[in-house]
Amino acid sequence: MFSMEAKPLRSAPVLLDSSSVPVRLPTIQEHWDCHQCAQCCYGTEIVLDEEDVAKLRSQHWEQHPEYRGIRIMERVGLRRRRYRLAHRKDGTCVFLLPDGLCRIHRDFGPQAKPKLCQAFPFQTVPAPDGVLLVVRRSCPSAAAGRGRPVGLDRSDVQEALRVRPPSEPLRLPPEVVEGHRLGWPETLRITDWVDRFFQDANYPLVRRVVHVAIFTDFLAQCRPARLHRTELAELLDLLAQQAVREAGQYFQQRRAPDRSAQMLFRRIAADYVRLHPRVRLQRCWRHRWWWIRTAWLLGRGRGQLPPLDDQWPGAAMEALDRPLGALSPEMLRPLEKYFAAAACGRTYSFLTRPDWPLVETIRALVIGYPVGMWLVRFSAPDRPPTGQDVLEAVVSLDRGERLPALAGSAHRQRVRLLARLGEIPRLAAWYAR
Repeated sequence: MFSMEAKPLRSAPVLLDSSSVPVRLPTIQEHWDCHQCAQCCYGTEIVLDEEDVAKLRSQHWEQHPEYRGIRIMERVGLRRRRYRLAHRKDGTCVFLLPDGLCRIHRDFGPQAKPKLCQAFPFQTVPAPDGVLLVVRRSCPSAAAGRGRPVGLDRSDVQEALRVRPPSEPLRLPPEVVEGHRLGWPETLRITDWVDRFFQDANYPLVRRVVHVAIFTDFLAQCRPARLHRTELAELLDLLAQQAVREAGQYFQQRRAPDRSAQMLFRRIAADYVRLHPRVRLQRCWRHRWWWIRTAWLLGRGRGQLPPLDDQWPGAAMEALDRPLGALSPEMLRPLEKYFAAAACGRTYSFLTRPDWPLVETIRALVIGYPVGMWLVRFSAPDRPPTGQDVLEAVVSLDRGERLPALAGSAHRQRVRLLARLGEIPRLAAWYAR
């Protein structure tokens, strides 16, 4: 039975010596240590500030025989002069060594690296009373929860906060629905309910996702700005209870989403394909053509997706919609932890899409579940899925949370259309088969 009892979801903030902004941890215990997989050194844009640029120039890489004639920085942007670390043709950082180590780190020490590299995978999320320290699951070790418990007393955490000091707390909460903004206490009541849904161990993950989707649909139909704080609390309780009651219909007889919803969903999924660890696109016309053809076929919804070298075997479109069967709770745990951590840390709204209304950011988070299950099929189109396939889906989802295209107007419009069609809960139930 679903528990409606409120529980504390926010830990006490801590003021570190390195920052005047209070820092706290989400209530979910994170684990992480670097295992030198070098996933963070592929396809990641490392934007450099002036201090990073000066530091790299002082290292005189142009005098190293291996780097003569090789650009170590690339200029980005037309109006504003900014730089980022250069990449090789295969998409890897120009400083990545064959053993998975960083050349800057090896030759000059960890503090000689750009600030983004030093801080990864730790990131701060602005909140009304300070910042939350979260761990990015685009790192496979973080996605798998491999390593020591993450605490504010760890030296690497304190170093990450030193090199990238937390930003100021949020002053203004996001709109709940477009044109309607509440105060911070009321807004946090809503995000706390999302957190409670995703951490409700009485239901499997897919059922929790559907609960959140229905709850959000109910909330979007209300005008909570007109309600007193006490009335809003009672309203949210009622909406949560009704969401749990209505969720069963999506599982009694699972029906495929309609054609329009499937087309919108595949376009969203296509943005995640290029972020998948098994899709390492090189800067060549052959890989560009693969991506253009694959994206076109995904939008079309039928045909045979072409293989990509020895990275991915290719697949018939039908294989990406096939039933997976029952996956063990242990196999799905990284996906479950991903959504619980996103809900607890409120990265889906306060960090990733701060300009979207809250109901739309929650829906974007929910859509990540069917996308994740679709990516599991993408990883294993011709065999039973494994835990590694689920981990790769989590890495892709987290990388997508930082992709500008998935926080832009086109993605927002697709999320809106899926909500208008009422197909988001059905997509979650369908791809959980």
